[in-house]
Amino acid sequence: MLEKYERMFYEFTPERSGCDWIHSPYAYFHGERAFPGAKFNVGFQVVVKEALADREPHFHPDDEHLIFMGAKWPNVFDSWNAEVWLYMGPALDKMEKIVINAPTIVQVPRGWWHGPLEFKRVTKPVLFQTAVKAGAVETIRLVDTGKAHIYQFTSDAGGKGLPSLDYPSVPWTVLNEDTGALSEELRGHVCVIPREDTSHGPSVPSPQAYFRGETYLKTATVHMGWQVIAGELPMENAHFHQGIDEYIFFMGADPMNIFDFDAEIEVQIGDDPDSLETKVITKPTVLCLPANTWHCPIMFKRITKPIMFQAAFMSGVWGTIERHTGADGKASYSYMGDNVRFCVYDSKKTCNFCGACFKKTEGEPQKQA
Repeated sequence: MLEKYERMFYEFTPERSGCDWIHSPYAYFHGERAFPGAKFNVGFQVVVKEALADREPHFHPDDEHLIFMGAKWPNVFDSWNAEVWLYMGPALDKMEKIVINAPTIVQVPRGWWHGPLEFKRVTKPVLFQTAVKAGAVETIRLVDTGKAHIYQFTSDAGGKGLPSLDYPSVPWTVLNEDTGALSEELRGHVCVIPREDTSHGPSVPSPQAYFRGETYLKTATVHMGWQVIAGELPMENAHFHQGIDEYIFFMGADPMNIFDFDAEIEVQIGDDPDSLETKVITKPTVLCLPANTWHCPIMFKRITKPIMFQAAFMSGVWGTIERHTGADGKASYSYMGDNVRFCVYDSKKTCNFCGACFKKTEGEPQKQA
């Protein structure tokens, strides 16, 4: 494989937490520290006990999505039994308390304050992902020096971590501490993850969690899923994404033991669909896919143990472009995406890729909308 493609694949190594409330080992994709030019940071961490994760409000100059779900794939819904408190708002005097008691994604716009974050009750482990659309996680707090209020900037660039505050943060105001009711503005940034019962069969067990970006949350700026692959199958035709980066994760299917990986997966990648090269994945890996790069099909060749497949698309609307060759030998291109694909059985319903239309009873004609 050409070096320019080889370096798009990053193999994870186990990381260990310095605190007792995060299960070790865990996996973390550290953006530019792992892959030069990456514009995405995301972790795969499991919270196993009550903890105060962030003590004070802060904000980032980039969009962030905070993901909370049960720590068993694919059924992150029945494996949920926890309560999480998150404070968030567009300004320090407009903070609101969000009580999370089901698998949920919170979209944090750049510049919005968030924190404290408290895992108030953890009866069952919680899979927690912080997904930041940036190469490095840059954090800004407003602190009180005793003489003035100043903004303090920290960054994890270079792997040095985020230092502790030199000064205390300024006070903040929580508008709904007594009522618990969220304003309409805050509700627009919180998505309880829909349960998707699929019909793909044992190779892709049901249910699945899939955050379909703007389809589920108008403010979303990412689109990502968590699908368990338990059998051999092909996935997708060759395509590319116009102007949008994508990060494709292949991990062990047990969040508590994400490095328990025994599979062989072939990924096609190249400059055009006529000259694709093959990469064989045998370890927990992320494919850092620059915009406009042809890729797929993905062939799940050997799945001795189930794996988790997560495609993280850096836009709230997912879309692909494929090439087709007509009978006259001329090429044409087609676009397919969330905003144009509808259910075969109900033309008013956006397709959620449940798989029902790919399975039909023998002798029964395919239903059409």
